[in-house]
Amino acid sequence: MSTADHMRTVPLTIERTARPTISMRDPRLHPGEPLSTGISRIAVGRTDRAIRALTKSTADFDDALHRARKAMKRLRALLRLVRDEIGYQTYREENHVLREASRKLGPARDSFVLVVTLEQIVADYEELLTPGAFELTDRHLRAAHRASIDDLMSGRQTLSHVVTTLEAARSRYQAWATALRADASPFLRDEYNAVAPGLGRIYRRSRNDLERAITKGTNATFHEWRRSTKYLRYQMETLQPIWPDVVGGHAARLDELGELLGNDHDLFVLADTVREEPGACPNPTARRLLVALIDQARVDLQEEALTLGTSLYSEKPKAFVTRIGGYWRTARGA
Repeated sequence: MSTADHMRTVPLTIERTARPTISMRDPRLHPGEPLSTGISRIAVGRTDRAIRALTKSTADFDDALHRARKAMKRLRALLRLVRDEIGYQTYREENHVLREASRKLGPARDSFVLVVTLEQIVADYEELLTPGAFELTDRHLRAAHRASIDDLMSGRQTLSHVVTTLEAARSRYQAWATALRADASPFLRDEYNAVAPGLGRIYRRSRNDLERAITKGTNATFHEWRRSTKYLRYQMETLQPIWPDVVGGHAARLDELGELLGNDHDLFVLADTVREEPGACPNPTARRLLVALIDQARVDLQEEALTLGTSLYSEKPKAFVTRIGGYWRTARGA
């Protein structure tokens, strides 16, 4: 029997490589993963991360609060990405649940950020300051932070309520994986049009926020720009696998921009606290010096943020959405 005849009589066994299991903790939507399955997985994974942070014993409770709130911000960005698919009413209700849960943790987390922000100012301008500068301010902020933690942990009622809220939300997100529309199609269509409107909406909003920050230059405009930039950063993180180098690189630069804008906002809140709370910096000379240092630091941060932001948002919204759509179709074939 010839080799060719032998090959025709022996059935060929093709070994197929099993698709690797995607971790629930992976916040990215992978090619080949149905949208309903992927969005449900990511939402459940982010919720689990928040719950673990708030229930697992840890010596660094401040870091746990940070991780929980960050997970909820990622969830809210995800909701915005698929808003048109899940329906505005569902989006509005779920976003409200997460926003209120995060707000309950806000005072304890924000008071800690003020302590860290003051430490950073002292470190940055150490050569200009005498030893122990702003010590009274440091004591005041630390006392306020301890009081905020005590309020949050008092009877653990607030914390328990947040965890219970997240557990209920987790069940709803889990159902998205198998939910169907009235016509028996998947809850989330497995196509770019399912996420394109949400992505374009946040990109357009953030681009407009940049323009307002340039023209008005107020804290409110910079703060709004920071919020929309964070949402876009998390959405790009979710889409990163469709073109890792380009989309991932864009997400990394958005993360850098978000940090600059976040630091700027933290400095604004510190200056506002020093001005408005008599005990925060009782010495008028020290108060004027601290505010002056904060103002200078903010000028530097805002200049850097505007330079980076102008580069990141140079593309018009329609062109941006179309370009990302090209990556999507290349990676997912849909």
